[in-house]
Amino acid sequence: MGRFLASSLVLGLATAAFGAATMDMTYTDLGDGKYGVDVWVHGNDAVEFSFFADMDFVGEQVDPVCQPGLIQQLQYVATMPPQTLDIDDADTAAVYNGYGGYDMVRDSYFFKPWTVNQKDPGIVQAANLYHVEAGTGTTLYYLDLQLAYLVTTGDISYDGYIARQGVNYYMDGTWCIPEPAMLTLIVVGAAAMLRRKR
Repeated sequence: MGRFLASSLVLGLATAAFGAATMDMTYTDLGDGKYGVDVWVHGNDAVEFSFFADMDFVGEQVDPVCQPGLIQQLQYVATMPPQTLDIDDADTAAVYNGYGGYDMVRDSYFFKPWTVNQKDPGIVQAANLYHVEAGTGTTLYYLDLQLAYLVTTGDISYDGYIARQGVNYYMDGTWCIPEPAMLTLIVVGAAAMLRRKR
């Protein structure tokens, strides 16, 4: 009994040591009203472990202060023989970059090891929707890693969960791109320029 209690206590402490998984983003202005968004997941502790993601990313306008979003997905177009190819992973994007009108900086895709550990339906492209259902595998362990690179004209809403150590961490929200403070500066600057013209 004492041995069972001690093992349970150690197991409980080990489980409690795992942090709640989170997801965040940084973005870069690509020009032409488009933004490249790097999406990362974090374990938030000092323990490396595997991840699983079941997430939807949708471009939209939730906050009137933010820009309307539209997620961009490009295709590689081959002329001989005529065919188009959806590019959904970073490695394939790098191979086709600069060919067949394809530019990986302006396309959305996911990263390894997620792309090699997909569960049905895996990666789904639809009009203004990008979905991933994939994990990092059971033998690969991480503290933090990049999940996706998304190209958008503005807001991206996300919904789903990131799993770690057998626990699903549900998350939903909207990333306002560009951030309202930056948008306010742009509006104020434009108003000042109009006033000066008068």
